[in-house]
Amino acid sequence: MDLQRIDHIGLNVRDLSTSYRFYRAVFGFDIVHKWTTTWMVGNDMIRLGLFQRPKAGPVCNIDEALSITHVAFRVSGEAFGQAQAELKELGISFDPPEDTGIAFSIFVLDPDGHQIELTTYDRPAVGEAA
Repeated sequence: MDLQRIDHIGLNVRDLSTSYRFYRAVFGFDIVHKWTTTWMVGNDMIRLGLFQRPKAGPVCNIDEALSITHVAFRVSGEAFGQAQAELKELGISFDPPEDTGIAFSIFVLDPDGHQIELTTYDRPAVGEAA
């Protein structure tokens, strides 16, 4: 099997417009295609399928469910610092960067509580990581 890359990740969301506005404002994603209850958003390398499920609720305890727990987007060390500044400017909360021993990561939640990780394997500039 000759896999090239992940094509997209599917996310159930309550409201397509709300989710799209978030992913547009935070990550600069555009609408790639619209179906009736599904919108594909992203850029040339990353795509998310947003599936409208207005009555859906969160997984009760994700640590006790078979589930995808989060999606991680990789960024450069420089972009890692810029992303934190942009998130602060947008009023989106995140914990201080976590040093995992091999990478630095921050986590944000989208409007439906999906956890999105921004990670870099580059050492951030002084003052950008905890």
